[in-house]
Formats: sequence, structure tokens, C-alpha cells
Amino acid sequence: MGSLPTESVHQRILDKARLLYGAAHVVDQIGVDPKVTDAPWLSTDAALLPLVDNTISDGQSAFDGEKLTLTGEIPSQIMKAQIGERAAKAAAAGVEIENHLQVSQGNPR
Repeated sequence: MGSLPTESVHQRILDKARLLYGAAHVVDQIGVDPKVTDAPWLSTDAALLPLVDNTISDGQSAFDGEKLTLTGEIPSQIMKAQIGERAAKAAAAGVEIENHLQVSQGNPR
């Protein structure tokens, strides 16, 4: 959910998401609003999208311009930390990261 400043940016983000996850797994809840200003992460060719990969069950990354929230279930605590580190590196300065990934039951590490 959210808005992007132009249709071309919107399409680029959708194309990247569909390439990474397959069209059937992408739900477009992004609108276009010319009042929205460009965010620094847009110039990174959707660098935040690969944070949610096939190791995350029901994974989702939600970005509202100021905060990136990661949700889903992962196999290990180590992976949760690694994804959190990747998120911090991919996000622009000033972006808050909320890592709500949960370790699968039966995987205590």
C-alpha cells in the first residue's frame, strides 16, 4: 500500500517485484500521486524488494517512506539478523526498520 510520484516509477517497481516473485505473487496496492516526492530508495532500482525472498514464508515488506516493516516466518534467528542487516544497508538514512520476522516453530536458532 502506498503511493509513488509517477506511473513510470510505479511500473518499474511492479516489474521488479514480478521478476523477483512471479506475477501471481505480487499484489499491486500502490497508487500514483504526483504530490508524493521521490524517496532516495527509488533511485536504487527497488533495492528494498529483494529483502523478502523465498526463504520467508508469507513474507512481506511494507515501506511508507519513513519506515520499512518486514513480516513473515523464517527458518532461523541467524537469518532474521541477516535480513535485518540487509534492510539497514538497502534503506536510506533516516528510514526506520521494523523487523517483525518470526522464527518458525521447531527452529530455535
